Amino acid sequence: METIKLNNGVEGLSCYDYTEDIKGILFNFKACFDYELKDVFFFYQRGYFRLRYRNYVLIPAPSFKSKDQERGFNHVIAMFQCINLPIIKAIEKTSDVKQADLTKAERAEVGRYLSWVKGVNIRGKNILFVDDVLTTGSTAVACTNLIKANGAKKVRFLVMSHTKNPNELSQKAPLKR
Repeated sequence: METIKLNNGVEGLSCYDYTEDIKGILFNFKACFDYELKDVFFFYQRGYFRLRYRNYVLIPAPSFKSKDQERGFNHVIAMFQCINLPIIKAIEKTSDVKQADLTKAERAEVGRYLSWVKGVNIRGKNILFVDDVLTTGSTAVACTNLIKANGAKKVRFLVMSHTKNPNELSQKAPLKR
């Protein structure tokens, strides 16, 4: 595990480096709809996360509704359910924009494709933003900014994996689906 601090000051943890092995497992889970893989990501860490974040509510990174419908599940929610903490779907994606198809500069604008779900109240709650992969940090920053703007008491993040060198994204990401 590695501690990471976003450029908006929010601190969090990443469990794994985003290696070819992790990329392959995540591809099978997410793109090949292999739901049975949901528990492999945090099998060993889940007890630790339950204790560390016992007073938190999870807010998952959003995926576009049609992607969840096609897959039959929301991959971020599925992978983090094993922690057994309350989950609130508070942020939604307003456009079907794939991060993997964007350059680093384009990813910095991801916040314009996100919105707060009407009626969701997190005032005074400790929030743990969760996502599968942290590359440039743009999604995590945009989401945690939304969470802070909506009154969270404390905000942290937890990602399954992160890339070590986001500067490689000066051109479109190489992974094709």
